Amino acid sequence: MPKTTFIAKPAGAGISIENMESAAKPAEAPKPKSRNMLLALIVVVILVVVGIGVYIITVKPPPPPTGTPVSIWDSASGCTTSATCGYKNSTGGSILRITAGTTACVSSNPQFSSAVTDGTSPSGGNASNLPNFDSGTTGIIHGSTYSYTFNTAGNYSYYCQFHPWMGATIIVS
Repeated sequence: MPKTTFIAKPAGAGISIENMESAAKPAEAPKPKSRNMLLALIVVVILVVVGIGVYIITVKPPPPPTGTPVSIWDSASGCTTSATCGYKNSTGGSILRITAGTTACVSSNPQFSSAVTDGTSPSGGNASNLPNFDSGTTGIIHGSTYSYTFNTAGNYSYYCQFHPWMGATIIVS
C-alpha cells in the first residue's frame, strides 16, 4: 500500500470567502406521481365502478302497485276526443264498481301522458265529504301507474287534466 502524506497549510492561506447569491431559486417542477400511486388510483376507480354496477344489477325494483285495474286507452291517431281516448275498467266500461278499502290502479299506455284528478271535473265535482285523489301535475307518464285506495263510499267522478274530455266514474260501496 502506498504511503500517503498530508501537508498542513498555514491558517488563512488558500481559503477564499465568496458571497453567496441572495436571489431565490426558481420553483422546481412538481415531481410526477409515482407509478404505484397511479395504479392504485386506477384500481380503486375500477372497484367503485364495478361495485356500483353490481348494486344496480342486484337491487330488485319495487313491486308494481296491486289493485283493481283501470287503464287509459287511446287510438294511434292521438287523444283528441272522447272517441279517441278514455278510461276503461277490466270489462271495457268507464264505470268501475268497488268496495271501500279497494285500491284502484290507473295505468297509462306508453304513447301519451295522462292524468287522473277528481278536481272540478267537466262533469261536475264530487260530494264535499269525499276525499280528493289526484295523480299530480306531471300526470301518469308513458306506461306508469297511479294507485289510490278508496276508503270512503260514494261516487267519484274523475277526468284527465290534459285531456278534459276523458272522464269516468268509480262507485265505492
